[in-house]
Amino acid sequence: MLPDTFTIYRGAKNWNTSGMSWTLDVNQAVYFATTTVKDGAPCSLPSELMGVVMEKTIHKSGPLYSDSRRI
Repeated sequence: MLPDTFTIYRGAKNWNTSGMSWTLDVNQAVYFATTTVKDGAPCSLPSELMGVVMEKTIHKSGPLYSDSRRI
């Protein structure tokens, strides 16, 4: 059960900061901000291409959809 307010994170490249997907796991957000897929395998981005990790505190009534099956 979630508390009334909690922190969510979004890891994104600089060109995609307004997307809808957020996570409770800051490490997952860092992964999305710093990783890409090359030849079918994840690899680290060079520093000039790394994205950002955004943080928001929200009320539990705020999210429109949640799916814990996809990590």
